[in-house]
Amino acid sequence: MSDWVNKYKKIVIFIVVLLFFCVLCFLPLKFVLEIPAIVCLKNNLDFVGQFIARYPWLATVAIVLFIIVLLVQNFSINSTTMKLMGIEFQLKNTERNVKIQVKNYLSTKRSVFVLYDEYDNYYDVINSMYDILLFLRKQLANFDNFSQTNNDCYKQIEGMIKEIGRFLTKYQSDYRRYYITKIERDSENFVSFKEIQNEYIQVTEMKNDFHKLNVEMKPYANFFGIDTDKWSDWY
Repeated sequence: MSDWVNKYKKIVIFIVVLLFFCVLCFLPLKFVLEIPAIVCLKNNLDFVGQFIARYPWLATVAIVLFIIVLLVQNFSINSTTMKLMGIEFQLKNTERNVKIQVKNYLSTKRSVFVLYDEYDNYYDVINSMYDILLFLRKQLANFDNFSQTNNDCYKQIEGMIKEIGRFLTKYQSDYRRYYITKIERDSENFVSFKEIQNEYIQVTEMKNDFHKLNVEMKPYANFFGIDTDKWSDWY
């Protein structure tokens, strides 16, 4: 029900406003002006007008504060909206701030873009990818209305979730259990992680899918401005 309301909210508002004006067209103006809500609105407007005429400097301060509120959308603020006298103001550009957060977070997650078979522990990489998946899902929650979910940033995050989720669904559970079992079994002797992961029955297939995921993630890195070239000559 809520999805339907969000999808057709503008149409519903238009119909309500149209019906309101249609009703006004068929009612005598004198009768309309006697409606309690209209009388209250007129009295409030008269009061505001008298207040501004008596304290013009205060009105100027209020206007300046209003302009400042509109300008703060260029700064990072924890709250995305502010309500003042029933009016909701958008305080920051959601898409811009989410893009910055995604870029800052993924700029430290090399293995999802560039994997080194000889040096990366697949167990740690899989855990890191799971953390990335949770982080990306959390970012989608910042787009809190239907119209925002139709922008490029939202779709790019959805695309990354799809690619990472597909990989984890295929390997996460089995490889984690395999790795932990091997560690516990060989707890008395040192065994390198390379030795453990190379004995995994699906290691070749998983390795290939790791690198396929790296390729699939490159366009997303470009969209969010993540420099993956800095990892190209580590080893």
